Amino acid sequence: LSLRKGTALATAGYGALKFWVHGGTGSNKSLVLYTQTADTSGQSPSVPVTAVANTWTEITVPLSALGNPTSIKRLTVQENTGSSQPMVTFDSIRLAP
Repeated sequence: LSLRKGTALATAGYGALKFWVHGGTGSNKSLVLYTQTADTSGQSPSVPVTAVANTWTEITVPLSALGNPTSIKRLTVQENTGSSQPMVTFDSIRLAP
């Protein structure tokens, strides 16, 4: 999943990125999350995330774990095992104080 905003979103006043994830069927899914401040910039430090199977889980990633970006233009979540995984569902992705 890669979400891109035309104009980067300033992170001033926010301390974390929050979202809900459903791990789908089977076993838990190992994911990694990172951000970019511009289309041509490198990625932030990657943060491992687990999507728990058959369950909605709220995930909180402190912006400090992402290198304290001053803005976010792209948010990417990828599988972290190098293998094909069943569907994972995301909801309510947001910056939080």
